[in-house]
Amino acid sequence: MYDHIIEKVQALKPGRLTDEEVAAFIGEAQRKAAEDGCSGNDGIAIDDLLLYYVLSQMALFSGDLAEYGNYSLLYNNAAAAYRRKCFEASAPKGEKEYRNVW
Repeated sequence: MYDHIIEKVQALKPGRLTDEEVAAFIGEAQRKAAEDGCSGNDGIAIDDLLLYYVLSQMALFSGDLAEYGNYSLLYNNAAAAYRRKCFEASAPKGEKEYRNVW
């Protein structure tokens, strides 16, 4: 299902993990995203979120803490954007929108 993400990971970090191990990390990231109340069927692309999660976990397990910090920051930003898109997608259509007037 996410073969293109596995290909990206293998291109960036060749030979470090098998495709099955990368797929396991992707499944873990999907479960974390689903905990936020947004399922993968909402039509919202989560490719960046999944990619950065896998890369951050690879860096953590290899002991490269600087790289882990960088990928974790990218993951957190992608997760925030994903949550925002989920919230916007779940908002009822036609209701009044509120704006900050300050």
